[in-house]
Amino acid sequence: MSQTIHFDSDGRTLVGTLFLPEDHQDGRRHPALVMLAPMGGYKEHAPYHYAPKFAQHGYAVLAFDYSFYGESQGEPRTLEDPFAKLEDIRNAVTFLTLRQEVDAERIGLWGVCAGGGYAFHAAIGDRRVKAVGTASAMIDLAGMVTGGHGGDWRALMAAAGAARTAYARGEKAQVVPFLPPIGDDGPWRNARSFYTDPERNRVQGWKDQNVIWSYDKLVHWNPNEYVHMVAPTPILLCAGRDAETVQQSLTAHERGGDNTELFLLDGALHFDLYDQDRYTDPVVTRAAEFFARNL
Repeated sequence: MSQTIHFDSDGRTLVGTLFLPEDHQDGRRHPALVMLAPMGGYKEHAPYHYAPKFAQHGYAVLAFDYSFYGESQGEPRTLEDPFAKLEDIRNAVTFLTLRQEVDAERIGLWGVCAGGGYAFHAAIGDRRVKAVGTASAMIDLAGMVTGGHGGDWRALMAAAGAARTAYARGEKAQVVPFLPPIGDDGPWRNARSFYTDPERNRVQGWKDQNVIWSYDKLVHWNPNEYVHMVAPTPILLCAGRDAETVQQSLTAHERGGDNTELFLLDGALHFDLYDQDRYTDPVVTRAAEFFARNL
């Protein structure tokens, strides 16, 4: 069972869906999970795939659109602002603590791709979060920017600053493509297999774009530098052994110390853990057991 919900985040109304176990009864409180979408993603991109699966394991699950995306408020649209997303996550946790269906002492985060990095950072400062799980974590967004995603990063910073000035003058927000160029062999090379397939990307009207000054924010974002600070909150890192981004999870596991667990799946690539049942089903089984121990 599910219901549309709304909550406030720094003056913006965010829209989401709360999934409950089918056997939910009035007066019963469940452990809860907040689903965190990938960079550039809506609640339909991975969160809607995972949420019903976790609900079947007895969790109340919240999937929502971040500020500037989907049904949620925020201008300009498609601004990828990790710092605003951090507040969105904290406000989502607050929303759950006030719900009668939720045990406020048993709340965890589940992040996919960049949502994994957002989850780490949120858990450092919000000790209401009792456990963090990730799938295909893309944590070092600063490294993504300085590594050439979007072109020469210093030139990109200059362009972002100029675009901010133009926007302040009343011009439209300048956007750049979200997807890498065809033929790119970097860690996002399989992105098109997900976002351009209507059977996988089910968001009508999804746009291949980010506001250009997203990048002068992302260049500051590498939670792997701080992952050790999540302790003692436990972390589960799930990734494809053959994924383009698997090193991100391996690094987080190394830096996170004894409170981290690592689950690698043979044959899985980065985007396989968004929505491919043959990989996500064993991930959810492992994650449900992890959350059962730690929430």
